[in-house]
Amino acid sequence: MPDSLPRRPVVGEQHFGVSLSAVSSEFQSSLQRILDLGTAAWSEGALYALYQQATSVETFLDDHGAKRNAAFHGVREATSRLRWLCLAASAFAHLQARLPTYLAPDPAALQEDLGKHVIGLISRIATLIERASQSLVEQWLTAGAQWSPQVSVEEEDRVPRQSLPADRPLLEEESEEGASRAARFVGRFVRLCGAWAPDARIPRRGIEELQAYMKRFCSEPMARVIESRAHNLQSEFDTHVRGTPEAEEYPGLMALRSGVSQAFHLLEAITALTHLFERHWLHEKERAYRESFEDLMPLPEFLDLIVNGCIVRAHRCLAELLPEAEAILERVAKPQERRILLPVGLTLHARPLSLIVAVVNHHKTPVEMRLGDGSANAASIMSLLILAGSQIEAREVVFKGAENVLEDLQLLIDSGLGEDGMDAIPDRVRNYLRS
Repeated sequence: MPDSLPRRPVVGEQHFGVSLSAVSSEFQSSLQRILDLGTAAWSEGALYALYQQATSVETFLDDHGAKRNAAFHGVREATSRLRWLCLAASAFAHLQARLPTYLAPDPAALQEDLGKHVIGLISRIATLIERASQSLVEQWLTAGAQWSPQVSVEEEDRVPRQSLPADRPLLEEESEEGASRAARFVGRFVRLCGAWAPDARIPRRGIEELQAYMKRFCSEPMARVIESRAHNLQSEFDTHVRGTPEAEEYPGLMALRSGVSQAFHLLEAITALTHLFERHWLHEKERAYRESFEDLMPLPEFLDLIVNGCIVRAHRCLAELLPEAEAILERVAKPQERRILLPVGLTLHARPLSLIVAVVNHHKTPVEMRLGDGSANAASIMSLLILAGSQIEAREVVFKGAENVLEDLQLLIDSGLGEDGMDAIPDRVRNYLRS
């Protein structure tokens, strides 16, 4: 084997600057157009295209080793900052464009309240984009690259949202055994409402409170998980609920779908801004670079945008519809109560409790489990472990939920909750637990 990998050819900084200017011409023009248009004319499509162009420029810089180059390192970092701000801005613009289409118990109040809030978010992100753009151009010129955007500002044609004739009949989806699709959707909506701990729903003030909040409640992985859950819930409604007889019978389902969409667009922005915070400030080792970040985006201002502007508001979009969801669930899922005595000698430790959780999550409808004088969400293993640990003497379990899931829980417990082996569990339950 050779002693070392072959070295890549080295390109001169002046020559690289010429190449960078050439490959970034579309990015330069798009950025200048966004800045010239002003926020009133911003669109989700234009901002997302700018994000993609910034991604291509950042990739080009990375491919040529800009991260290890003194002249172009600053260009690379400034491009990356702008990239994530544009992604967040595109989510805000998308939410603003969709607002007139959302159904709500009080549409006028939604437009007045959330509409003004989104305008404020766009104004705040616009200030950050302007600062980041100015810093980018300064870094660009300092590195010796050319910045000469060629752009003509034109107003976009704003075509009112229209719909084609609905003249194609849709085939009804075959019903599945168990809870209805609508019941599953509403059950998952209720669980999404509980994705944030109660403490995470309270606005924060001051840099210490905001930083502690981010550390506890909003890492980038956390943000991505909740964003994914909201996106999947949107897709579930559009694929399995929209246009069904249940959707016609329960108009409030569409309001729930609108609330999920509102939260999802805010969650998109939360993920982008949290990535920017962690990558460009929290985990950045160079003190000078962290200071330059805070010069452009003062932390109290930036974290307030994430926490109070986005997270608290995203939760509110869902929480305001929770009473509607619970009312629909009462009618769709027709919850019942079932009391089950634990077999002699059976204790509720982690393994049997995990099987209860697996059954509940298979059916995707809410189930409350009561033990003694305590209760918990039966879809959460942590909640059940805490409940069982605080009610050791209790021998009767009470479940409240849809009949089909209660029937499976009865079969599971009567067969010993897996403590006598999985083969003792009836086929109806064992087959999906194993899969």
